[in-house]
Amino acid sequence: DYIKQLGATAIWSTPLLENNMYMSYHGYAATDLYNVDPRFGTNELYKKFVSTAHKKGLKIIYDHVANHIGINHSWIENPPTNNWFHGTPQNHQNADHNKLSLVDNYADKKNITSVDEGWFTNKMPDLNQSDCHVSKYIIQNTIWWIEFSGIDGIREDTYPYVNQQFMSKWAKTILDIYPNFNIVGEVWKGEPAVLAKFQTNTLFEREFDSHLPVVTDFAIRDAIVDFMSGKANLNKIYEIFGKDFVYSNPNNLLIFFDNHDTDRGMFAAKNDLFKFKAGITLVLTTRGIPQIFYGTEIGLDGGGHHGRIRGEFPGGFPGDSLNAFNQSDRNITQNDIFDFTIKLLHLRKEFDAIRNGKFTHFAPKDDLYIYKKTIKDQEIIFAINDNMNDQIVDLSYYIGNI
Repeated sequence: DYIKQLGATAIWSTPLLENNMYMSYHGYAATDLYNVDPRFGTNELYKKFVSTAHKKGLKIIYDHVANHIGINHSWIENPPTNNWFHGTPQNHQNADHNKLSLVDNYADKKNITSVDEGWFTNKMPDLNQSDCHVSKYIIQNTIWWIEFSGIDGIREDTYPYVNQQFMSKWAKTILDIYPNFNIVGEVWKGEPAVLAKFQTNTLFEREFDSHLPVVTDFAIRDAIVDFMSGKANLNKIYEIFGKDFVYSNPNNLLIFFDNHDTDRGMFAAKNDLFKFKAGITLVLTTRGIPQIFYGTEIGLDGGGHHGRIRGEFPGGFPGDSLNAFNQSDRNITQNDIFDFTIKLLHLRKEFDAIRNGKFTHFAPKDDLYIYKKTIKDQEIIFAINDNMNDQIVDLSYYIGNI
């Protein structure tokens, strides 16, 4: 009910599969690909979670990992085939995380191999999707979860680290069977051209189509965070948006400024409420599919360490001294941020121009970045003022002429 009240339309949880191993709280080291971790409940409870969300008009996004599993999976001792993994726990290469090599026209094959065959960490054995049995298993497992639970979409973890021809086959298979399904790939790279090459129908030359509809927009994320932290001004945001011509569909980018892997927005903004609100405004009113990290709607702080970034939301469990789901337990600043966020989200739901309108922006001038969203008879103008003083804006210059 809280999420529905907020104005969100979908819930993305980090992986909920069994992670029976040390340091497994994050969920990205599965030891059973067919069962929910008992710390969260059961498969039937997850299915109920999905159906309950649907009754409330919310969609569920499943966090999927095709790249690797956890070191304690039974396959480690008894791999189904000799080629099930790239290497062994005793003899394997580590991923060098040079994702650029995957789209670099001049990359040496060894650089590419070190990304898609290297182990993400020593505790996460890398699956060999070139093995036809591994490929079939992952695809069938994905279909099983969709059929069993009724999920609406997938967020694919560590997307570039997986064999890209397999990922193309996987995405095409899923979307052919479920044409109303959606998939977002996590591509942690801050250059628009690199991100664009992973998106389906890319404008760049590639041997095969990725069939990946949505890509995480780390380019605009970095620009917004640099603005919030004071490392850059509004011109950087303007310039990154200005490079949207490289994308086959910039509206199918996941736009955000924080998640479970990054410093929280309030931490980046150094508790500057204006900069933080400006970041929320940009995420919710420009272009793309907005994503809000839990707690961002009340300005939770945390950075520098995953334990602080992924800290508990106050409330929801017996014995909690504060319950931030309730207005009375939130402080003045938290309620201010909550009210601001909920207002923007509800405006987004109310006005088609914000969701689907043409995005037009103007070069920043005098510390002002102005943009508008337009569709049919709706034209909505937004202004971000990076000046300590109030400014009067002559809107006649910005109205019409699109």
